[in-house]
Amino acid sequence: MERGEKTRIDTLIQVLRVLDLLYIMEVFEVNEEISPLEYAKLKKKQRKKASLKGTNKNDNNLDLEW
Repeated sequence: MERGEKTRIDTLIQVLRVLDLLYIMEVFEVNEEISPLEYAKLKKKQRKKASLKGTNKNDNNLDLEW
């Protein structure tokens, strides 16, 4: 490395580890991100909460007779 010759990545990692500089490699970390279209598809597939149609949510005296 000091002579400017080609170096393998595992050698670079070993040197960084010895120098306690391995955190530098975090720049190359791959984070998978979901695209907005995929996110919309996932949200569409999620189940929705059931609600009573035609009732007032503020009405505490609901008549729920079967």
